[in-house]
Amino acid sequence: MNRRKWLYLLWAGICTLQLLQLLFLKYQNPENYPYFEIGLIVSVALILGIALMEILVIPVYDKTSNKKTLTRIIILAANGILYSSLYVVLFFVVPVLIHDGDFEYYLSRVEHYFTYDFHNTMKNYLFIVAALYAFDYLGKEKESLNRQKKMEVELSQTKLKMLKSQLQPHFLFNALNSVVAVIDENKEKAQNMLISLSDILRSSLQSDFKKLHKVNEELQLLEKYLSIEKSRYEDQLEYAFILDEENPNLQVPVMLLQPVVENAIKHGFKDLNKALKIIAEIDSEQSLISIKNNGKPLPNPVEYGTGLSQVIERMRYFKSGDRVKIYQENEWVMVEIDLS
Repeated sequence: MNRRKWLYLLWAGICTLQLLQLLFLKYQNPENYPYFEIGLIVSVALILGIALMEILVIPVYDKTSNKKTLTRIIILAANGILYSSLYVVLFFVVPVLIHDGDFEYYLSRVEHYFTYDFHNTMKNYLFIVAALYAFDYLGKEKESLNRQKKMEVELSQTKLKMLKSQLQPHFLFNALNSVVAVIDENKEKAQNMLISLSDILRSSLQSDFKKLHKVNEELQLLEKYLSIEKSRYEDQLEYAFILDEENPNLQVPVMLLQPVVENAIKHGFKDLNKALKIIAEIDSEQSLISIKNNGKPLPNPVEYGTGLSQVIERMRYFKSGDRVKIYQENEWVMVEIDLS
């Protein structure tokens, strides 16, 4: 509802209070205040108030919006006196004309109102101006909140695009290094690695990083990536997925898990004299994904590289709060992602 309609409703509310007051006076003095006169008084007040709002109050209020505060207050105060004077002068014209047209009676009523009740009309004017100020304030607050929300969305999308632009070259560089490492030893194996890499890149480029997809689709991408690394490291790398069937529709951001596994392989092999094991466990009931490896223990304090930093930032885009936990549990380096 726009500003004018709200003002009309507020003024109608004031006139309704006036009607109730007159009906109460009639209840106390049944012989006074005939219903016709009560209806006439309230109708004139309603029509006159709306007319003066349109002709005098709203235009002056809007035209002074760019004035200095003190100047505007002075102009609005002077306009209030003019508004109240016109209201009083015009309010009694119709009732007097309908009754007997007695000009002396009209002057006496106007004089009496100016002497004893002028402040009530000023209060009505101040109420209208206060309502206008309130509408302006709420409108600016709403506009400010919408602008801030829009900026936050644009900032989040910009950060997400930056993460995507960092993720793909970073992943591609490391994956190609894995291919190069085996291309001289086994061309067929390198060819299969490139096919898997092509599938991952195609899915990555076609996916909308602002949306979620099913965890099963994410695991298919992760399987392809691990197959590339498995071809390079062979028996030195072992991996497994532990799934449940509680919630097959559990959703995750696109390529969220690949940087976690890539980080595990990159750092896990350092000073490791046994096979590196990577286990991804999906707990759909708790909406929790755990990826653990038995590689090099975490340093103290924990340092986040590019991959894990991207995972943390992407989870903040989709979920509020800290949703990624990284810690050491016995021989296992644990990465837990809360999707709830």
